[in-house]
Amino acid sequence: MLVVLVFGCATRRARPPRLFPFRDSQKRWGYIDRHGKTVIDPQFPYASEFSEGLAFVSLPGREWGGYIDEKGRMGIGPSRAWTHGQPFSEGRAAVWNYRLRLGSRQDKTGGVGSSRMTRPARYIDRTGEYITDRWFARCLDFSEGIGCACVSGSTYAVNRAGDLLFSLPGFVGPFSEGLAAASRSTPEGPESGYVDITGKEVIPPRPGQYHMPFQEGLALVVGLDEFGLRFAADYIDRTGNLALQTPYRVRDLDLACFREGLAVVRDSAGCFHMDHDARPQYAERWSMAKPFSEGLAAVRVNDSTGRWVWGYIDRTGKLRIPPSLHDAFEFKGGVAQVVLEGNRWCCINKKGELLGLQE
Repeated sequence: MLVVLVFGCATRRARPPRLFPFRDSQKRWGYIDRHGKTVIDPQFPYASEFSEGLAFVSLPGREWGGYIDEKGRMGIGPSRAWTHGQPFSEGRAAVWNYRLRLGSRQDKTGGVGSSRMTRPARYIDRTGEYITDRWFARCLDFSEGIGCACVSGSTYAVNRAGDLLFSLPGFVGPFSEGLAAASRSTPEGPESGYVDITGKEVIPPRPGQYHMPFQEGLALVVGLDEFGLRFAADYIDRTGNLALQTPYRVRDLDLACFREGLAVVRDSAGCFHMDHDARPQYAERWSMAKPFSEGLAAVRVNDSTGRWVWGYIDRTGKLRIPPSLHDAFEFKGGVAQVVLEGNRWCCINKKGELLGLQE
């Protein structure tokens, strides 16, 4: 069995977006600016966030789409072969075709491998041209000049020109601070280590452990405890040595990576943020917490009716935006996407003012 981890820790460092998606009462997506002014009218069945000045949208009445610019003009595509597109990262983006199966009769692309996997993906550049002829089952965002793509139990690393750098069995990537976690299965069980941009093993794999991307010089290493249920929150440095051992547990692998000097962990009382010395940043505990972004972090509590609701705290643990949200996401450019009761999507600013809300 291939061990697949979703590495959300390696975040893009592109400039914050100037436009933000919102959904109207008819479930059509459009875009607002940071002041809440509608810039692109709601019209799309699906709309992604802007990245590097482009956002993927699906067309009304179609199962496919393309990338629009910040004026709402179609900049790349549309293409019938693209049912979904990831945000651009370092001038490259992965586009998927949900309707195609690798190795099927419809697959005339000569894709890598013969497994009949759904959601085959390819990388494109900002002109919409494919950078490689290969189709993959999964493509990660480009990071540090390298894209990692998986198919048939192996990972292929490609550069921005589409050249194959190396391939390894198992799951590799994304690259962060010059290294990428590499996980694979063995007869003895799963193991994980780190490779450099040439595919060379830099930190040897260790059995029974899962490694996350390096962030702020540390990488989360988790292993099952004596009950085989929970994860301990320990961190290694770039030499592979244990740099920070904590008495805490991991609530979510992605959340426990360091961002803005803090990581989300939990103890018997709940979730909180700790610093690089494993010291709690504040005294409060939450049922759930997300990483800090632009000085604020989303936290979840029980309201008076017993519902889970989200709000935002500052670095002292003080609630800056009272809990009332169905879900809450990270701030980018002073604005965060939020979900209200009834699955209504809009945005919020740091004052707690809702933006793009349409009744």
